[in-house]
Amino acid sequence: MKFNHNLITYNLDPNCEQRKKQRILEAFNYITNKVPQITFQKTIEKPDIQVTCTENGKEASKENYFIAGEGGAKKIIQTKDYAIINDGEILLFAEPARAKKCEWANIETHELMHVFGFDHSSNPNDLMYPYLESCDQKLNPKIINKLIKLYSEKNLPDLYFDTINATKKGRYLDFNLTIKNSGTIKSSNVTLNILDDNKLAESRDLGPINYGAGISIEIQNLKLIHKNPDEIIFIIDQENNIQEMNEKNNKASIELE
Repeated sequence: MKFNHNLITYNLDPNCEQRKKQRILEAFNYITNKVPQITFQKTIEKPDIQVTCTENGKEASKENYFIAGEGGAKKIIQTKDYAIINDGEILLFAEPARAKKCEWANIETHELMHVFGFDHSSNPNDLMYPYLESCDQKLNPKIINKLIKLYSEKNLPDLYFDTINATKKGRYLDFNLTIKNSGTIKSSNVTLNILDDNKLAESRDLGPINYGAGISIEIQNLKLIHKNPDEIIFIIDQENNIQEMNEKNNKASIELE
């Protein structure tokens, strides 16, 4: 799970008290220091992460504990290889008088990691443990390493044939196929070429394809160049105008009897 960009925007609820605003900024800075590939920037319109606050506390299920916040990805687009985060939210609750107070932004960092897709830990020494046992709880280095790996990757589309079926009737070809984008960003305009024994029989401009989406095409009575070709080849982006994660899955062929 990841955002498909490294500059993560956020908006702070103006109703949040100054201490909470300061601590969420500390959490952002903490992650940037640990994972330089990720930076945060304040915005008003369409933030990646919306931070809100409430004056109402919330009791936890474990005795003598309270819920300090809630965080997570609100909208995710699933591709073949990734879950792309489109919208995240952090809700910070009021802290009761009896709550343990820590000098660093542990609660805010915990909720921020939920936005990035990390679940709770069963280790009481881990920052992702669901209860604040100690101010010494630390973020697991495995999380840091995972974030570094994910956000060091270049965000690209990855186009591939999901399905393809074809039948030949004399010199004419009927076919239907689906092309999908399993990458992390939208592709630019996609072209589909159909080769009849390595000679171009048809070329189609399909437009862009969003990540996690696809396009289906059905064509009937495509006239072939040869009456009895040995092979029909379908190629996505034959001129390699689109930089992709995998350039080797853009070709499919069928042998005709």
